[in-house]
Amino acid sequence: MDNNTIKPTAKLEQMQQEVIETHNKIKMLCEGNEKLKNVYKGCLIYSSPIYKNPNILFFGINPNGKYDFVEKDMFEPLKIDRKGYGVFWKEIKDCLESIDKKELSKNMVLTNRYFLATHTADELDNFFNLLKDDHNEIAKKQEEWTRTLINELSPKLIIAGGKRIWDKFNKLFPNNTEILEKGKSTKVLKINGIVLIIYMRNHNSIRDKEEFIKFLRKYTNEL
Repeated sequence: MDNNTIKPTAKLEQMQQEVIETHNKIKMLCEGNEKLKNVYKGCLIYSSPIYKNPNILFFGINPNGKYDFVEKDMFEPLKIDRKGYGVFWKEIKDCLESIDKKELSKNMVLTNRYFLATHTADELDNFFNLLKDDHNEIAKKQEEWTRTLINELSPKLIIAGGKRIWDKFNKLFPNNTEILEKGKSTKVLKINGIVLIIYMRNHNSIRDKEEFIKFLRKYTNEL
């Protein structure tokens, strides 16, 4: 393990156990629902090692793509950084490099607003609809898990990307959320005392990259 990485705290370990239990519950529901079984691809919590007070905690919407996680569920942080990042995360690294802040990506923690994997992000709503009576319980648990990640890692900055993530953070800390700025495709919140930059995407690219970089430069100026 890298000297800068940390092992999961007791609360993160509890979260991981709850995720495993929820994953197993969903797999049981899949046995009686072929449509749900075709949509649900498993569970993935982390896409990187974890660090205490990382420069950036990055959230995508949910794990998706060509991989099927049902038979290789992943609940622990990675031991080492990947040699390459996904297209969304690489774009953030490129933006940081463009403002001479490349070093901020060195301990960036990569995760998703939802740990539950679907083949595409567009299938996430359908997935939750297919859960029926279990929808609210699992969505509420995911909110708790996201709060746990933020509280336990205590990042210096949070970045979140994608149209489906635009309003997914407002409910996390209802008594401690402040809108700092709004652009056409990017907005900046402060949640639980931490700056959060949320950007919209056009398919695989940041929508209005110049606007995003403007906010990124401003809110990384003192990092």
